[in-house]
Amino acid sequence: MRTLFIITCLANIAFAFGSLPWMPEKVATSMPCPRDQNGFASPIALSCAMSGAVVFMGLALIGMTYRSVPNTLSKYPHFPNSDYWLNEENRPKTIRRLRSCYYLIGIWVMLCLLSSQWDEFRANQMVSPEFENSGMTIFCVYAFFVPLGIYPLWIMLSFRLPKGKGKGKE
Repeated sequence: MRTLFIITCLANIAFAFGSLPWMPEKVATSMPCPRDQNGFASPIALSCAMSGAVVFMGLALIGMTYRSVPNTLSKYPHFPNSDYWLNEENRPKTIRRLRSCYYLIGIWVMLCLLSSQWDEFRANQMVSPEFENSGMTIFCVYAFFVPLGIYPLWIMLSFRLPKGKGKGKE
């Protein structure tokens, strides 16, 4: 899962710099209304800003999965079936599962950023830049709210007791 996350981060950076030859000298960066540009930058500045955001978020997520996940597990007494999943024998499996979820959400965020870059690129190809954000808005709704809505369900299902390990059967 981490490899796929890193690939989506690299895809964002590659798109940001790979699209430079096709960008105009001055790109519209802020379009609060479809035909109203109120922010402009050089294409290299836009590529650097997008890549910087991707690198920052990527490093933050990777750091968070290696530092935060193992250290915070004992602070959640309401973790599903915590007696089983947080014991020394099962703790490494628990950490791997939680890291996978973090990376999955990170992949969705990176795909949302890639979609945003694509819309920005497409808008700047027009004579008068026009930002149609309907596709990006729909994608971002799915990218943020669907995984966050599914996360509690995933936790409940992922950390249920294995068959034969029910309470009183140990």
